[in-house]
Amino acid sequence: MARTSTYLNFPRATEAAFNFYSNVFGTEFEADFARMGDVPAQDGMPPMAEEDKNLDTRTEAHQLFSALSDGGTIGMDLQPMFWGALFGSLTDKFGTSWMVNCATTE
Repeated sequence: MARTSTYLNFPRATEAAFNFYSNVFGTEFEADFARMGDVPAQDGMPPMAEEDKNLDTRTEAHQLFSALSDGGTIGMDLQPMFWGALFGSLTDKFGTSWMVNCATTE
């Protein structure tokens, strides 16, 4: 059987989009939605700042891209794209593929 990876991006509308597709295809969710703001702090780690719970920044995208690409292979440098976002792709040193997309202009 062929293997496929699907990349979906619904800025500020992910839950609405998934509910729509669930209705279209007659499916049910196996679990509730998980949001970064709902993740409890881990032992020994400070709690997430309120402004970080729902806000991506280009600075953060660059930091994540740099860290993930260390020892890996960059497929496309992180760069401004025609749809207005900052985007790049890479495979980390463990063979996991990543696509970083930051839609904010900050």
